[in-house]
Amino acid sequence: MSGTSQRTSSNAPAPTTGTADTVPALTVVVHPVDPGTEVVEVGGDIDMSTAPTLLEHILERVHGGARYLIVDLTAVGFLSAAGLSALVTARAEGSAAGSGGLCVVARHHAVVAPLVATGLDVVLDLRPDLSHAYALAIGVADRGRHGLPDHIADGPHRSPRAADAP
Repeated sequence: MSGTSQRTSSNAPAPTTGTADTVPALTVVVHPVDPGTEVVEVGGDIDMSTAPTLLEHILERVHGGARYLIVDLTAVGFLSAAGLSALVTARAEGSAAGSGGLCVVARHHAVVAPLVATGLDVVLDLRPDLSHAYALAIGVADRGRHGLPDHIADGPHRSPRAADAP
């Protein structure tokens, strides 16, 4: 796959201004890093209505021949049990399909806490940033500035909320 693809979940209603019950859409953007390695950037909340969409996007990458996936959750504000289940299912299907692996990048307490509490931080190779995840993916400690190619290191996926991570 070349370039970047982006989809927004159709499971969540479109935001309307001025209402308290607005549900943000789940966004998923795929960034090819190098042959066989892709960053799946996720934004929004992962709950029972959006987790199936996340799983669908990840499995498309797995069955599309991705050797290694980095699931970037730094722009995710909430991770439910359904989201945890989607990540575990994706990892299991990736292993069954012969994928080289999957790791998760997260820093927000609301995302890291459920991963740690369930022990999935170890199973899903939780990393604090894309540089560490990419180093894990390619098995190299340092790859230039930030450990990522410029189009990924400087891309729009750097969430302003990442600065408030604990």
